[in-house]
Amino acid sequence: MKIFGSDPDYLKKNRVGDSGKARSTEAKSAEAAKAKLAGESTQVSGEKIAVSDLGKEIAKVNSEVKASPDIRTEKVAEIKERVDSGEYHVPADKIAGKIIEDIIKMG
Repeated sequence: MKIFGSDPDYLKKNRVGDSGKARSTEAKSAEAAKAKLAGESTQVSGEKIAVSDLGKEIAKVNSEVKASPDIRTEKVAEIKERVDSGEYHVPADKIAGKIIEDIIKMG
């Protein structure tokens, strides 16, 4: 199996002729790899690629993560309410510790 680098023009460079109709085996394999990651089964040049149950589960979880919101609005609303009511307190030593950690990471 060929490992493809991060060259975004890889498939364009490996097409045969100007029309791009006859694609290389490597380009077909790249498409098969993409289908595999998407949890699909495909056939390329007489070879069948099947995705394991783990691969399907990973693809399912990945799509669920992408569909989930970046901000947990319920959690944010709860904390805002606690801050507004004066019930939310963070100890000064924890704040200082995080500041020091950030300074160390930057240095």
